Parts: sequence; C-alpha cells; structure tokens
Amino acid sequence: MPVRVMEQKWDYLIILDACRYDYFEQLRQQYLPGTLQKKTSVGSSTPEWTKKSFTDYYDDVVYISANPYINSFCPVRDFSANKHFHKIYDLWRDSWDSEKDTVLPGTVTARAIEIINANSSKRAIIHYLQPHEPYLGDDFADLTWHRPEPVGQRVLKKTDRNKRKIKLLDKTQRIVAQILYRMGFRGKLSLWRIRKLLKMPPMSHMDAVRRAYGPQGLKKAYKQNLQIVLKHVAELIESLSGTVIVTADHGEMLGEGGACSHWDGSDNKLLTEVPWLVIDRGPKPVEHPEPAEKPEKQPPKSLDEKPDKEAEEEIRKKLRALGYFD
Repeated sequence: MPVRVMEQKWDYLIILDACRYDYFEQLRQQYLPGTLQKKTSVGSSTPEWTKKSFTDYYDDVVYISANPYINSFCPVRDFSANKHFHKIYDLWRDSWDSEKDTVLPGTVTARAIEIINANSSKRAIIHYLQPHEPYLGDDFADLTWHRPEPVGQRVLKKTDRNKRKIKLLDKTQRIVAQILYRMGFRGKLSLWRIRKLLKMPPMSHMDAVRRAYGPQGLKKAYKQNLQIVLKHVAELIESLSGTVIVTADHGEMLGEGGACSHWDGSDNKLLTEVPWLVIDRGPKPVEHPEPAEKPEKQPPKSLDEKPDKEAEEEIRKKLRALGYFD
C-alpha cells in the first residue's frame, strides 16, 4: 500500500528528492539515528507525488521548498501548491546557487532552522533537492557543463524569421522522446544516446556525468550527493524536537535496464521504493493555544490572481537546470 504522507503522524517531514531506498539504507547509519522502513511512494516523479499526496488544504503546515515544482507563484503540471499549505517558502527562488544550478543542502538547513523557529506552532515539510542532480561531489567538480538552451536556439539565431524553425526543432525532439517512451524505452538514456550520436551537447548534468564517467561514475556521483545532503539533514535534526520523518518523493534510475532519471506512472521499484526513517526527538514544546474562534481553513483569496509571468519563466529555467522540460 503506498504511503500517504499527510495521513501519517509527524511534526517535521524531510523530503530528499529522488532518493532511492537502497542507497539510503547503505548510508544513513553514518549520519542519522531512527527506525528505518521501506515504503512505496504514491508517485514515481515529483509532480505525480505532489498531486496524490496533497489533496486538501493544510493550515497547520508550512512547506520549505528548494524544488520549483512546489512554489507559491503559479501552478506547475496542474499542481497549485499554494492551495494546500499555510505558507510556502520559495528557497528555489531566493536561495538558488547560480554556479551550481541548485539550492545547496547547507542553505536549506540554515534557512529551515530560521523558518521553523519563526513558525513554531506549525508543522513543517522541508524539501531538499539532493540527491537529485546536479551532482556536488568533489570528484565531479572539474566537469564543465553548461545548461543547453532549447534545441532550436543552438542552431538558429533568435530572430522573427527563425522562430517557426526553432519551434519545429523543439517539437521534433519532444516527439522523438514520446515515440521512444511509447516503444518501451523508459527514461532519457535512449534520447541521450541519439544526442551524443548527433554530436549535440549533454541534455542535463546527469547526462554530462554519464558521458564523461560512464554508468559507474554516475552511481558514484549520486552516492556522493546523498552523503552530502545527509550530513546537512543530520544538522537540521539536531535543532528539532518532536517526531521527524525522513523520506523521499520518488527514487531514481541510474542506468538500470537502459533507463536514467525518473518519470510519471512507473511501477519500477527503483522509482517507487523510498525510505521512511522515523526519528523521535522527544516531545515538541507545547505552544500557546490559539483563539477559540478560528477562521475557516481555506486557501487565501489571492490564489485566484493571475500567475506571475516572470516567476513562471524563472521556474521553467530552474527546472531545466534540474534536467526537466527538455
């Protein structure tokens, strides 16, 4: 039975993006105490996980988000995060490291401690991006990779005359990816091989690492990312009290079966099996009772306003940096 996170008991829910159970099981005892179980996620990608996990409005929860999919500005893949939580803290926007193209785990920990202290009467979800790409380990620091623009813009200058050609090239790449998917070639590895054959640049940091270091190098990079984030999660947990859960939204394919990355609707265990680590940090301090007359629990009216176009474009760019929207 897939675990539904909002039906479980916790004060703090820590999400490690794209964290596989098998790698977590190998490494977590070096960093974290607690009781570990293997659970099945409700989704094999972040958008699928969010839509199935958060179906109500949770006025007692703040969401500390390093992932642009969960944001306070606009819907992404038909999920409007602002309709589900008391407040969203957009770390993906104000704490993004432009050199590393991610939110660093140390930054998430530092900001989370501040935010939790400022919202002591609320529960909190803390969403780290790691072990998701890009990879931060020292062994891969020398890898030079630049985020590619949409495929057409690498071939044609961005003029009015060429806009249709650019759109056609981008559409062709998406169609090829869809055909491969329907033929049973799950993940991005088949498309990456085509790009390499055509002497096109890597599609993402994961693709760049795989090209440069091979499948074993990719697994090493993923493992190092997990070690890095666990170190910072351990620091966060030291500052918390109450029941803490460390889990993941989904897993990750690292070349197994000819597939890489993750996608919606999969039943592959490497994508759906996630850790569920329960850490008891003692009783959470009792907060002052709220007023007897509380407003009805519903999202703020401001959610009906038009989306922020500038934020939409920023979300798109940052999701591309994380290997999406290619």
